[in-house]
Amino acid sequence: MDDQLETNAFEESDPLFENNGTKKPNSSLDTAEQDEAPHKNKHLCVHYENENECENVIDDTGENWTVRSNSLHGTNYDTKNLKSFKNYTRDALPRMEYYRNLMSILRGNFGNQHRPTLDELHGNQISISFDDHDKNVSHNIISNGLNQSKVVKFGWIKGVLVRNLLNIWGVILFLRLSWVAAHAGIIHGTLIILLASTCTTLTAMSMAAICTNGEVKGGGTYYMISRSLGPEFGGAIGIIFSLANAVAVAMYTVGFAETLRDLFWNDPDFDDINLVRLISCITVIILLIIVFIGTAWEAKVSDFSNLSLYLDSIFDEISSQFVCEIPFQIFHLLTVTLIENNLAPDYRDGHSFFSVFSTYFPAATGILAGANISGDLKNPSRAIPLGTFLAIGITTITYLLFHFIMAANVLRDANGMIDLVRDNRTHQIVTDSIQNCQNFTCSYGLMHYTQIVELMSWYGPLIYAGIFAAALSSALASLVSAPKVFQALCNDRLFPYISYFGKGYGPNNDPRLGYCLTFLIAFCCCLLGELNIIAPIISNFFLAAYTLINFSCFHASFSKSPGFRPSFRFYNQWLSLGSAFLMTIVMFITNWISALLTFLIILILYMYILYRKPDVNWGSSTQAQTFRSTLTSVLRLNLVPDHVKNYRPQILFLSGQPKDRPDHIDLAYLITKNCGLLICGIVVTDPISIRNQYKLQNDSNQWLIEKKIKAFVDVVQEQSFEKGVRALIQLSGIGKLRPNIIMIGFKHDWNRCDPKSLLEYFSTIHAVFDHHLSIVIFHDNSSNKAYSDTNSKTAKEFETNEKIEKNQESKNPDTIAFKTDEPEQIEYNPQTRIFFSKQKKGSYIDVWWMYDDGGLTLLLPYLVRSHPHWNNCKLRVFALANKQTELDTEQRNMATLLSKFRIDYSSVILIKDILKPPKVQSQIEFQKLIKPYLIESDSSENQDQNQDEIKNKQMNLSISKEDLEQFKDKNNRNIRLRELLIEHSMESRLIVMTLPVPRKDTCPPILYMAWLDTLTRDMPPMMLIRGNQTNVLTFYS
Repeated sequence: MDDQLETNAFEESDPLFENNGTKKPNSSLDTAEQDEAPHKNKHLCVHYENENECENVIDDTGENWTVRSNSLHGTNYDTKNLKSFKNYTRDALPRMEYYRNLMSILRGNFGNQHRPTLDELHGNQISISFDDHDKNVSHNIISNGLNQSKVVKFGWIKGVLVRNLLNIWGVILFLRLSWVAAHAGIIHGTLIILLASTCTTLTAMSMAAICTNGEVKGGGTYYMISRSLGPEFGGAIGIIFSLANAVAVAMYTVGFAETLRDLFWNDPDFDDINLVRLISCITVIILLIIVFIGTAWEAKVSDFSNLSLYLDSIFDEISSQFVCEIPFQIFHLLTVTLIENNLAPDYRDGHSFFSVFSTYFPAATGILAGANISGDLKNPSRAIPLGTFLAIGITTITYLLFHFIMAANVLRDANGMIDLVRDNRTHQIVTDSIQNCQNFTCSYGLMHYTQIVELMSWYGPLIYAGIFAAALSSALASLVSAPKVFQALCNDRLFPYISYFGKGYGPNNDPRLGYCLTFLIAFCCCLLGELNIIAPIISNFFLAAYTLINFSCFHASFSKSPGFRPSFRFYNQWLSLGSAFLMTIVMFITNWISALLTFLIILILYMYILYRKPDVNWGSSTQAQTFRSTLTSVLRLNLVPDHVKNYRPQILFLSGQPKDRPDHIDLAYLITKNCGLLICGIVVTDPISIRNQYKLQNDSNQWLIEKKIKAFVDVVQEQSFEKGVRALIQLSGIGKLRPNIIMIGFKHDWNRCDPKSLLEYFSTIHAVFDHHLSIVIFHDNSSNKAYSDTNSKTAKEFETNEKIEKNQESKNPDTIAFKTDEPEQIEYNPQTRIFFSKQKKGSYIDVWWMYDDGGLTLLLPYLVRSHPHWNNCKLRVFALANKQTELDTEQRNMATLLSKFRIDYSSVILIKDILKPPKVQSQIEFQKLIKPYLIESDSSENQDQNQDEIKNKQMNLSISKEDLEQFKDKNNRNIRLRELLIEHSMESRLIVMTLPVPRKDTCPPILYMAWLDTLTRDMPPMMLIRGNQTNVLTFYS
């Protein structure tokens, strides 16, 4: 590409620009030849008036320019003016290499020829990809690229057209087309041929669309389906199609063996099936030896076969019409009477239109022979459509012509007794004599004799040569196709324990072990010895492949992916869909048992790959359709009005790195699993690069995938934790898939952390209520670290790692970097890590429904209990009694309400002494908790305040006597609640309680945190929940 750009910078007709002692690059052919070897070191010379002054300049592309520096047309030029344009800009000119999966090779072997990243254009930092996928891909490309010069590549004629013709002109043409004409007659036989050609033409249109949508690599049909529909369908059809081609080898060799038997034992009554088995098995062994020599020699054999086949078919057509001596055993000259007799079908022995079609259809399956060796083609995107369509047209005309000639000239039944009609001269007498099957055994005719073509020919041995060539070349093509497809499947590693079959040998990367496996399958099928048994076996396999090819084209077009831009325009998505249905219908009508068996095999393979989840990303139409379906569903959801019956918990969990809080993640996932949305929000408060933000998000997503937790990860960078939370609240989600619950862990170090951190945590709670969202604060005594510690730690860790990577890439050997600020790890009890994912036996989930928040305090524990690990726990509901004189009535009312909500509970307990003064010991513990933050007075004139009190007061982290007096009742109520929790719920598995709401600009942060600490300290795992005061439960249907 660069060579062409540089050459076009000068006038092509300018005689001053020439190629260092060679001819001028003044034609498109020269330019194309230069493009084929863009990395060779060319020496170009630009002539000036003084030819002796010539200077060599090598630019950064490796091109050697010779420049004479004197004036040209009266103008002085300096050598630097002839440098490449890209030397004057940081941007890169469009190059094909930028769109290949081998950038690491280009950087390592061809200089710094890579597209600059946005960081390199916009800033000063070097952007380094953290995805290792390219390394794996480039490794394979390097290994293949080393031998590229030795690989034999075929054009569209030799690689596709000839290969397809030889596969279609197989044993069916010479040995079974007469049988088709006998049963189906002229009309039905023509319909059978046209139906098969219609199937193949429609499939070829879909295949052409897929092939021209980018470069096609090795693997043929498997590659096209897997890259279009994904690994599930691709892997299934890869196995099926490889097996079908392996069985096809047996079909062609058995046809060859039948012909060889009839040639040496020319007796229609002789039918030794063991001889057919022996000949076909020996033939398969010889074919294996030929294939082991290499695909190039196999192609040469095919070329010879193709020439013979052309001569045979042309001579056969002529001789059958103009032969001088009529072989009365089977036919006589073309007559209207014979055409009328053979016009209608005559199905015998239980055969029907579709059973005959199933025997004929393998003849049309050769259209994939060229596509199956797509890796050996020079330009698959052009060769496959062109060669395939031309092959279908030629072979369809040939089959129709042969079918008509045989049906119009040959009787269905003939006894072969020439002496009976030798002296007869009338047509009727001849016909009656030949068809006399009552007194004689009819061993000839379309129904009984398979070597009709040979008897109709003028020179029989030439026909035998054509049959041999057709059968053997088709068998060779199938013997090559099956391992090539299977090799691509093995290299993708979709199935275990088969990768060694994909190992390539020699310059052409031949799968020799795959050849051996195909040989074993073909050898076993040859033991059947019957062509009519083998042919229907592979018909359904090929029809299944055609079905998926058509469906692949439809699905890729229907998904509206911008990446599906085939250069072949003569296709229609609905025509492809109709073709897929047509193939399916034909499969079931032909043989519904085989069709069911084929679909069952595909389904089993599909489900296995779907369960195995191979680590591949091919940009399939299934992925595109997933995006389109999701987008459509989200847009449709926007039109659905909210209703309390459709309420679903959608949690934004302020988790930090998910791997640091597995127990919190498990609890959140218990609530949202299969019913809601879970987003893990990460707030980063220290500076961190965009690259490391992406890495943090990808690592977190990977951890969730490994733990089989269905959740999303959002990373936001802000100056403070509170601002980051507000940003997450406002931006997380899309449409109506937005969080309605904010979940956060309890800040255990609230009384010893940095005051700013405490204020941010308290402000976060206010931020949730400001946005009218629900909140869940989860307390777990096994976690004793501050909840937001890892946000800044994460940033420091990633920035430190980035510095290490940059220093390691530095070429200065004296630069050594050390990882200094190791982030402090959060300690977890191993028992707690599996607390929410482990089976719970017995015990209780206690719900302290203190205040009506819309029912969220009841709904969330119900969802937790519905999980199989928690369904053995009983649900107890605690509520506050309003009047002690009406306890029974209030208890019945609460039980009725729970029943209407369809909440399965074990007991309802009303707390009647909530207003009872707490014990003195409990009050003393609370006073000790808040004592460090108490100040004597709000008067600024008090000079006895120490520095901590002044600092706390300035940061609003103090508690005055006025605050204690104002919140005296709430203090006592929360202290009393702690006593009740200790009394009733210390042995419970999980406690759920309504969260008290802090009054904005009224409740001191320290006092509120003291309340929460009082309620949760030394208690079992506890969820403090507060809904947004709107209903999430209803008892209406």
